[in-house]
Amino acid sequence: MLTLRPDFATLCRPMAARLACGELTLPAFREALCTLLRDSFGVSRASLWGFAGDGDTRSLHCVGLASAGAAFHAGGAVLHASEFGLYFGQLLSRGVYVAHDVTQEPALAGLATYFARTGVRSLLDTSFQINGRPFGVVCLEETGRVRNWTAPEAAALRQAASTISLSVARLGPTFDFGVASEPA
Repeated sequence: MLTLRPDFATLCRPMAARLACGELTLPAFREALCTLLRDSFGVSRASLWGFAGDGDTRSLHCVGLASAGAAFHAGGAVLHASEFGLYFGQLLSRGVYVAHDVTQEPALAGLATYFARTGVRSLLDTSFQINGRPFGVVCLEETGRVRNWTAPEAAALRQAASTISLSVARLGPTFDFGVASEPA
């Protein structure tokens, strides 16, 4: 059974404070946060995504990806609600999307090429809000093997997302993980 590292919040909050006072750049913050998530959950890959738009124009923008054994990737991938409606619907209504085996998930069929290229077999995503609006998604991925995510793992990821939400909410109403500057 996995529980969130007790020091996750202790490590996450100061990163946001350092970003707020200019001691940490936005790219460095995103890298540190993704790396902390990957290491805290013991997964192959952890990424951070930001929401843009509303309704049918809503999209998710990857703003950072930490992979075990690879350099940090600044993101750039974009998922559109118009293409992945089932995924967006479940993520926004339930707050979590669990895929033990991504090859068996109809809502993720459009990502089959990505999963094959990267070796991703399982994913656990949770969304979070700031001031009542969808703000971001934390994504955990397991490569090379199917991982049967447990309810405690999903709960721990939701707890981590809540910590991230509270930390970045303190950065002010204009903070957006840099999504506004990402190409659509």
